[in-house]
Amino acid sequence: MKKSSSIFILFLALGVFGIITTEMGIIGVLPQVADRFHISASKAGWLVSIFAFIVAVSGPFLTLLASGINRKVILLLAVLMFAVSNAVYAYTAHFSVMLAFRIIPALCHPVFFSVALAAAARLVPAGQSGKAVTKVFSGITAGFAFGVPFTSYLADRLSLEAAYLLIYGFGTSFAPMAVLVFVWGAVHSGGLIVSQTWLTAEAKEAPEFGNSLFVSFSNLGITIGTAAGGWFISHLGIHQLMWCGIMFALLAFGLIMGRLAWGKRLLAEA
Repeated sequence: MKKSSSIFILFLALGVFGIITTEMGIIGVLPQVADRFHISASKAGWLVSIFAFIVAVSGPFLTLLASGINRKVILLLAVLMFAVSNAVYAYTAHFSVMLAFRIIPALCHPVFFSVALAAAARLVPAGQSGKAVTKVFSGITAGFAFGVPFTSYLADRLSLEAAYLLIYGFGTSFAPMAVLVFVWGAVHSGGLIVSQTWLTAEAKEAPEFGNSLFVSFSNLGITIGTAAGGWFISHLGIHQLMWCGIMFALLAFGLIMGRLAWGKRLLAEA
């Protein structure tokens, strides 16, 4: 892998880190957002749901519309929109404005991811494309593992404004919970990489479109999971929330086993 390619892939991973932190970091500061705008926690939760819903619905279509634009221009504009949105989050005094600026970067999100993953694969020889995509995916893992809790930390220790601006500026039950979160993070990131690899293998002629489907359905999962988790909390209590996760984990396992069985059947018939 050439040095220039390695540097560009590093910048792609950093861009992914910033975008994931912007998308998901809001979860850790929802109580502060609710207090700031004097709204309920459920209304503040729209900042998460609307983002994921917009990505899920618009992803494939916007990726196709942007297919004729220079990839570097797309990547730079997307990162710029996320940076501007964070500045708006920091200083706006109106929840409606903040909600609007969650929609705008959400439109850029699937395009950035689709182009970034496809660009990483093109920068290296065919045999190293999986490794290059995995390096870009490390930005997602870092965003979830470090970006989200760091955003919450800044909001608690400094201010909500600092949490937004610095995203782009650069108990007894704790131990078992930390282990569970670590395992969940490993499974989550591994599942993303495997599913993206499967989808890319099926869409060799249109990698950007294939990646956009991956991003859209991932965010559709976030939308459905958020709604289901909210229902569990409101009707059964927060301590029963883990059963929601177990339910979706079993569903995912069943779908994966079905995918493998279907693939074996196709090979047998070929």
